[in-house]
Amino acid sequence: MDESVAEQTIGAFAPIGLAKPKLSLKLLSKPPFRFLHDLVMNTSKATGFGQGLFGDEDMDPKAMDKAGKIAFLTKVQTLTGICIGAALPMKAGKVVAGLEPENTNEWLQEFARSALRADELDFQRAVDMALDGVQPGHAPVPVRGGGASTSEEVKQQEREESDSEEEEEKAQDAGFGDAGGGGGSGGGLQARIDGCNEDVATTKEALSAIIDKPKMSDKLLGKPPFRFLHDVFTAVQAKTGFAQGLHPEELMDSKAVKDKASKLEFLQLAIDVVGNHLGCSVEARPAKIVAGLEPERTNKFLQLLAVAATEGDSRAAVEATKNGEKPSGAGGLLGAEAEAAEAAAAAADQRMAEAKDDDGSDGVGGGGGGGGGGFKADGGDAGEFISQDVHEGKENDPVSNRRRTGRPTTARRRPPKQKKEVEVAVVSAPVAAPPTGIMVEGDDDDEDEDEAEEKDTGDDEELRKRFEAIDLNTAGDAKSGKLVKDIEAEMDADKKENELKQGDDGDSKSSGGQIRMGKLRGNKKRELGGVSESEIAALRQAIQSLCQATNPLGKCMDHVNDDMDAMTKEMDTWKAESRRHDDSLDSEGKATEESLQALQARLAEVDEQIQEQLQKITSAKANISRNDSRINQLLRMVVSV
Repeated sequence: MDESVAEQTIGAFAPIGLAKPKLSLKLLSKPPFRFLHDLVMNTSKATGFGQGLFGDEDMDPKAMDKAGKIAFLTKVQTLTGICIGAALPMKAGKVVAGLEPENTNEWLQEFARSALRADELDFQRAVDMALDGVQPGHAPVPVRGGGASTSEEVKQQEREESDSEEEEEKAQDAGFGDAGGGGGSGGGLQARIDGCNEDVATTKEALSAIIDKPKMSDKLLGKPPFRFLHDVFTAVQAKTGFAQGLHPEELMDSKAVKDKASKLEFLQLAIDVVGNHLGCSVEARPAKIVAGLEPERTNKFLQLLAVAATEGDSRAAVEATKNGEKPSGAGGLLGAEAEAAEAAAAAADQRMAEAKDDDGSDGVGGGGGGGGGGFKADGGDAGEFISQDVHEGKENDPVSNRRRTGRPTTARRRPPKQKKEVEVAVVSAPVAAPPTGIMVEGDDDDEDEDEAEEKDTGDDEELRKRFEAIDLNTAGDAKSGKLVKDIEAEMDADKKENELKQGDDGDSKSSGGQIRMGKLRGNKKRELGGVSESEIAALRQAIQSLCQATNPLGKCMDHVNDDMDAMTKEMDTWKAESRRHDDSLDSEGKATEESLQALQARLAEVDEQIQEQLQKITSAKANISRNDSRINQLLRMVVSV
């Protein structure tokens, strides 16, 4: 807070000459309640301002709880506002919490100035007005000489203003009820809707005319958070009665609405009720609002909310929204228009049912196009075509249009459509087999070929047709896996080898002796390049089984890197933890050594003292021994003499 504000507060209380509490910049920068209580009570004793306003419960600030503190500050704020003729921006709850010191200092300055106006103001009348519940600015300032209204006169004036407001609301509701299908309150409403734009200043002006809080700031409106939008909607709801009962109880507390799904549900209901009430489409999208995107559309929605809150009864729109109906843009649900729209929808449904019955009974043109056209069954010229739309009368019907709704906008994205599994059989080029039409004498393969031909004929006929339909020249160009490419390479190598053998055998057989012409067998194998259809089917099945078996392994391999990253991160975490504990161990070891140094020095000193004492004891024993020896010598000398 700016120090100049606190200095102005000190200057305002200076003429009163209070001995305590002492006004300091520290206390005024964040005024505690005990300080404010002492300041108010001492000022009241010194000037007489506010005498009779406080009860016994207001005398001891130590015994007050939070509610008592707020009630005390509210009384003093109301008294000050009555004396200056205007409401003060201070909030008692914020003051108790130590917030908004600027507003607190503004109130203290006005309180001090009012306390010094004993010659101008009637303090007792001001106290009576505050106790009677008169709000600041709703009555004249209580000056001396009878210039102010009494509390009874003020109450009478408030009752008259309330009655006049109720009469105006009733007149407006009656006007909306009598309007006939023109879309709300006529051209005036449509003009207000068309006037809604994406301008922040327009939003601030529209909402400030309805509610006082939350405060409309450019920062909040520039990127409206969900908490702010929730407070705005509930404040408009409480002030105007718009959309009462729309949201469930668990969504009315903004602090309890924390998860994204609840936020989307609250915003979707609010957007739908505004659109249903005004009969227009609202471009704001809940998901974008929650993500902090598209603030321009959010501002337009807030302007439409301000328009809807001041336009007629919203109960029909609330019911329609609860029933899942979406805004149609073809007229709102203001007052009696909802009933008319419902009746029109019922009549249109009846006409559509009758048209369907007629189409079914006539039997001529009954299954025509979507327009419901057909030939006239009775009357008129034969063959005269009647074009009739079965949805006639419902194009401009808001209720029927709302019934044809899609998925709710709060629903998640549809899951992707599963593509049909198509097996693509990759067929390589056929391998040329050696000619079997010329047979050498002594070969007995006729019976074997007959048996193989009979076995393949019945079961593989359908596979043969499918195989012949495949373009063998282009099959190799398709995308193939490594396994298929290896198989094709082996088959190409076999083909070249067979061609070489065929050339050698042709030369040898042409130059050889006897040859025998026989029946050409194995035509089917020759058509398929020397490979039977059963072998191709078995190969195809083996490839499919191999792919199915390797698919889970491939998926597992996709996650190997993720697992390695996770294990690496975990290893780094444990390494860092180990280093941290090593450092802690080293620091503790150093601290222990430092603390033990003094003790070790003391221990060494004590050891030295012990050694000194031991040396003294030893020297004393030596002296005693020498003295004993001397005594013995003297005794012997005496005895000898």
